[in-house]
Amino acid sequence: MNESGRFFGIGVGPGEPGLIPVIAWNALKQCDIIFVPRAKTMSHSVARRCLPTNEIPDHRFREIEFAGYYGKSAADIGKLLKSIGLTPVSTHAGADLIASSGEQVIADAKTLGLKYIICSSPMSDAAKAKLEWAKKMDALDAGDWKLNADLFNKFGKQVKAAGMQFGYHNHHVEFKKFDGKTGFDTLFASTDADLVKIELDVGWAVAASQDPVAILNKYKGRVVALHVKDIGKLDADPHKATTVAVGEGTIDWKKVVGTANANGVKHYFYEQEEPFTRPILESAKISADYLSKLTV
Repeated sequence: MNESGRFFGIGVGPGEPGLIPVIAWNALKQCDIIFVPRAKTMSHSVARRCLPTNEIPDHRFREIEFAGYYGKSAADIGKLLKSIGLTPVSTHAGADLIASSGEQVIADAKTLGLKYIICSSPMSDAAKAKLEWAKKMDALDAGDWKLNADLFNKFGKQVKAAGMQFGYHNHHVEFKKFDGKTGFDTLFASTDADLVKIELDVGWAVAASQDPVAILNKYKGRVVALHVKDIGKLDADPHKATTVAVGEGTIDWKKVVGTANANGVKHYFYEQEEPFTRPILESAKISADYLSKLTV
């Protein structure tokens, strides 16, 4: 799995059968497809196209989570979404962006009427910051997690004051241990549970040999959203784990989503990363079909 190619979406609409309450899109930078299947980058495509409904693979997709606005203003993105009936609920922002431009991140989120601002990746000390993304992530240590915790407590308070909720999205590196304690546990033990929630990326957790159900139960009430990413093939190196359409992989989604649903999780974002195992619109439909029928 990698950060350069992603495709997101999820669930079933209100009133329909199944565990998942609402369908959603997650639109991240450098995706192969969000609304324009041909595009490798979204910066010009979103601006040029008006997001027609026939570009959305399934009418069950109801919400959207962003990470950057592809050269458009938050106001313009809001108008585009309204024109096709998608509700923006969340956005991603890296810790470095939060540290340098947190007020603008909050302002854009308020313009879009979001519920959540989610930190998509952590910051590091100055020396590690010079490394490329994957190497920096792998080099993070306990001191870096405490550095992030300090930032998140402060920013979480600002986000709360602005009428929204802040949270953090994991990858695999959070589960590396330092003196017997994972970076994940260090981070959330060092942050205010009311100010810093969790968006659990199930696929990354499994790639790191973690039990997502155990995490959901340990942090019951603190996990507010899931990234629903199925793992087709695990590898000793989490970077090399492969993703597939939901239901075609190794994760027990009935148990994971059932636990999340019972614990009050409301937002589920389907994700698949490169290399894609089939056309991504096809994967989106297969995943939506699987998840909409998922029951306990």
